[in-house]
Order: sequence, then C-alpha cells, then structure tokens
Amino acid sequence: MTYYKGEFYYTSDLKYKNFAKCIGMTKYTFSVDSKDDIELNDIGYKIPKLYKKDVYDALKIKDYKFRQELLNSFNKTFESEISNIISDTISSSDYEIIYEIVKDTNGNLFGKELHTGLLFPILSKSNLNIDYKITTLKDKDNCNRIYLKGTEILNFNSLYKCEIIMIGNQIANQNEIDEYKNRFNKWFFKTNKKKKYQAFIKYLYNKNVFKESFMLENEEKKVVELEKENIETSLMEEIEYNLIKLKGIDENLYLEYKTKYQNLINSFINKENLALLLGEIEFSFIFNKQGIDDILEIINKLKYEYLDNFINNSNNKINLDIKKLDKINELFLKVKNKYDFKSQRSILNNLAFLYLMEVIRNIDTIDINDLNNSYFISHLKSIIIWIRLLIDYDIIECSYIISLRDEVSLNIIMDIIKNVKFKNIDKDKIKKIGELYGY
Repeated sequence: MTYYKGEFYYTSDLKYKNFAKCIGMTKYTFSVDSKDDIELNDIGYKIPKLYKKDVYDALKIKDYKFRQELLNSFNKTFESEISNIISDTISSSDYEIIYEIVKDTNGNLFGKELHTGLLFPILSKSNLNIDYKITTLKDKDNCNRIYLKGTEILNFNSLYKCEIIMIGNQIANQNEIDEYKNRFNKWFFKTNKKKKYQAFIKYLYNKNVFKESFMLENEEKKVVELEKENIETSLMEEIEYNLIKLKGIDENLYLEYKTKYQNLINSFINKENLALLLGEIEFSFIFNKQGIDDILEIINKLKYEYLDNFINNSNNKINLDIKKLDKINELFLKVKNKYDFKSQRSILNNLAFLYLMEVIRNIDTIDINDLNNSYFISHLKSIIIWIRLLIDYDIIECSYIISLRDEVSLNIIMDIIKNVKFKNIDKDKIKKIGELYGY
C-alpha cells in the first residue's frame, strides 16, 4: 500500500486568479456582416476568425455559453497561467496528514485519512475551471479593444459544497507513516488525544457536503466471495500455462524449465520455490539466456538507441514504455536472488537509465500519477546519478540547479528532466556513455 502526505486547506483561503488578455479590436461597429466587424489582429493573442461570431454574441448576450472548441482555444491562450494555478494559489497550512489515494466514479481523486478513513477531495487542475467573459474597453483612439477575461472556479462534481480540500501528493516514507500512526503513543492520556484528533478530522470532513450519488470507483460492484484455491496450486497453473507459451518460442528453454518444474513438484513443493521458477520463466520471455552479460548487452543496446535518437534525431523505433519497463523491473526483482549483489546493482542501475530516457522522451504527455505507481519511484537517486554523469560527460545540459542537499522527490526529478537538453555528440561518445555502469 502506498501512502502520501499532504495538507488540509480551506477553499476560502485559496488565492484565486483573474486573467485578462487583449485579443482584438473593432473601430466602428459590432455588426458581423460589416467590413469593419471584429478584427482579430496581432494585439495580444489571436482567436481564430472561425470564432468571431462567438465573440460578437458574447459581447451582446449575457451568460453566453462558449463552444467547447472555443473554450479549448481560450485555455491555450491562458496556458502558462493555468499551468501554475495550484502552486501559486497555495498558502501555508498547519494540517499535515498521511493518506491513501482513492478515486470516485467521476474520476475525482480523494485522500483517505489514515486514522479515520474519512475522505477529502484532492485539488488538481481538473478541479479548477476557468469562467470566461469577453468585454470591451475604449482606448484613447476611441477604438473598442476586446478583452478575454478568465476567472478561476473550483469545481468538484461529486460534492454539493466543498470547504476543505487536500493539497500535496508526495509519497510518504515508512518512517513518516510509522510516526503518523504512533503519534498518540508517546503522550499521557493517549486515548483522549486520539479521540480529540479523530473528532477534529470529522469536524473538517463534515464541512464538505457529498452528493447522494457519490460512490468510490468499483464500490458499486457486489463481489461474490468464492472459495479460493491454495497459492501453491495457483502458481503451478501459472507455471504450466507459461511453459506452453515458452514452447512456441524456444523449445530448448521449454524443455529445460519443464524438467525443473517436474523435479520441483516431485520433491518438496512450497510457494517460494514455485514463485521463483515462475519468475524465471516469465523473465526468459524477455532475456532468453538470462546470463548477466546477455541481459546487460540487451539493455546497453536500448541505451544506445535512446541516446542516438535524442542526439542525432534518429528515428529508431524503441518498443518500450513505462508499463513495459515496470514489467521488466518486476520480473528481474522476482529472480534477483539468482545473481550476486554487484550484478543486481548493475541491472537495476541500467534500468534506471532506461526509465530516465523514457520519461525524457514523453515529458510533455507523461502523467505524474502513473510514475507514482511505477518502479520509477524506486530509482530516483540512480536517476540523479545518471543526470549528473551525463552532464559531466557533456552529453546534456540542464538549467535546473541540482542540489544533493535537497531531499530527492518525484516533483524535483520531474522539474530537472523538464530542463534537460541534449547536445550534439558524435556516435563514439554515445557508445561510450551507453556502456557506462556495466560493471
């Protein structure tokens, strides 16, 4: 179970923004059919001429409802402001808590407080809407300048009323979780203090009014509890299924693992040995020979392809994504005890490099929540090492100042990656960096 740390905020304390940009001007009339109608020129941000009738209608009709495609254009106009909404609106809070993230059927995120299990909405950009208005203002030349104005509005569609929200989604480490769980054990009258704290959390919870239709994701599904088979027989089924898959890929490996499996079930069956064998078989789908040199050879090839793509604008297709890297990472951890510690570190460190390259490749589209639930989070320090190494070898430049005195967090890593730029490097140097940390 992954827990996060965040803080309670009163929505009334948030500093909502108002935006305004000049998008055009008109000299004489607002007649749409006139030659001198709304001229969307180079003043401020342009709105496509396709939408000039919408602008005209918005000036004439109170509470005009803009089309979605026009709203998308507006959002692009205010893109830089909207991207900083959350960080700029936060004020200080003294209510730090530990919580688990859950999702409702509308896709909203909620924090489930650790002591009480009570739910509080988590602020994200999806909950901050912009209310747009178009107005005019005469300038000194008696021209009507047209302004697009935006006002932030907080919206949680699962609540009638929202006064308390949670901000912050940093992963809590085990020490922080233990301290939060045991915060009442080190004082006299600990029972009373715990009850008072729980009453305080409930007081805040009651300030929010949930809709009758509110329901957590998958909560409505009635799960029929069926009798379950033993873990051992379930693992045996998985092994037998994967052996059939392996037979169609590599007959020799199939026979090797089939013999191992038969020897195992004819001696002493336990779930640990079965799980290890299953991990080895699954791992063989990716790395057939499984020797440490063979694994590193494959990973180094991928490292070289990533670097070559970035530096030389090559179009080598790399058939990887975060989910596939997670699967490789998971399978290696299942069989890690087959290798010595030096080999384990070598593989995991090189996997960290692949994670770094994959996130750089998709930095504009990657979802930070996906990384929070990925093995990426376990490689943060190795990723910092790789970034420093790439800078030292003059492969990349980074305008973000990396301070090793700061606590390494996912948010810091993402800010660093966003500021990474590759330099023009020859292929020999790419190959050299590709082979680093092979031990």
